[in-house]
Amino acid sequence: MSGKDEMSSVLVGFDGTDLARAALVVAAGEANLRGLRLRILHAVEAVEGAGESGTPAGVVEAELAEKAAALARSVLPAGRVDVETVHGWAVDELLARSAGAQMLVLGRGHPGVLGALLGSVALGAATGASCPVLVVPDPGPGGPRSEGIVVVGVHGVEDSTDALQEAFTEADLRRAQLVAVHTSRFAAWAGAPEPAGLSRDPLGLERDEAAVLRDALLPFRAKFPGVGVTEQLGEGNPAQILVEISAQAQMLVVGTRGRGPVEGLVLGSVGQHLIRHANCPVLVARPHVDGG
Repeated sequence: MSGKDEMSSVLVGFDGTDLARAALVVAAGEANLRGLRLRILHAVEAVEGAGESGTPAGVVEAELAEKAAALARSVLPAGRVDVETVHGWAVDELLARSAGAQMLVLGRGHPGVLGALLGSVALGAATGASCPVLVVPDPGPGGPRSEGIVVVGVHGVEDSTDALQEAFTEADLRRAQLVAVHTSRFAAWAGAPEPAGLSRDPLGLERDEAAVLRDALLPFRAKFPGVGVTEQLGEGNPAQILVEISAQAQMLVVGTRGRGPVEGLVLGSVGQHLIRHANCPVLVARPHVDGG
């Protein structure tokens, strides 16, 4: 498949689990919103001679691929669904195919040993993919949420460019309200009575933080005039604040903050916490890289 074709697709990892099915439904919805193809990748990491009940492994893989395709075709036309089964490590195979894709979608995983393994795939993709990565948690009995706000965490003007671009795009596609959250550096007296005679914000730091948020949003407000935006300043742990507000959201968008020689390579501790604990899908806004 050429780089141009890949750029017209949403890529999703599928392993047959309930979480993978939830991620597949979300990925199909994303492809439908954008008018794109859906590429389903089933990576087989351990090749066995037979599946359960003595069924040959190749038959099991073919049946699993067909189930994935059938589920996707309940949302998308059959001509816009591609399924590929490969033998190799899931992270490596997904990263190799992420170059040029519009988005990579993965299930998050449950707590526990298996969940930790699935979570490591999501974290590996979020820190190395060549496109934005959407990590989908267990949606519960009601299925993935299709309504609610879109939330974006804003660190600063330059650090949040990719996250804001993705967040405004998602809110625009969904006709959803966007809530932009910026955690203030000033937390003095937070949760405690103010001492008599003292201002809660004597140095005007809260005003400075409001200006940071306003300046970061300004060019995107102009680019997406139809998106309604609520600005929210928070005080305290940014990961905790965003997890709490994610309970009201259909999507939470975060950026990467590189601290090494390659910008955007490292996902910060806040992003890692959100991937594991947010109550809605988390979109890690990695820059797009053309597959060539």
